[in-house]
Amino acid sequence: MADYITQFSELVDQLAAYESPVDTRHYTMKFIDGLRSDIRSIVLLQRPKDLDTACFLASLQEEVTDGSRHKEIFFFWVISSQRD
Repeated sequence: MADYITQFSELVDQLAAYESPVDTRHYTMKFIDGLRSDIRSIVLLQRPKDLDTACFLASLQEEVTDGSRHKEIFFFWVISSQRD
């Protein structure tokens, strides 16, 4: 997620040099469109008002989602090793 946020922010900065005023809502929606579908749906529900908020929510949701996946894998490993 950090790489995506960095790359997207750099592109926005480059485009801002050619566009005045910058349409922050447009960039926010384009950022959200590029997220994984499971993260995108949660971020959209929060209706972020700007790109910084969308980036924060996406990062937070990735941590929650990836943490859940690690727990599921560990749980499966524990259950399967108990059967042996």
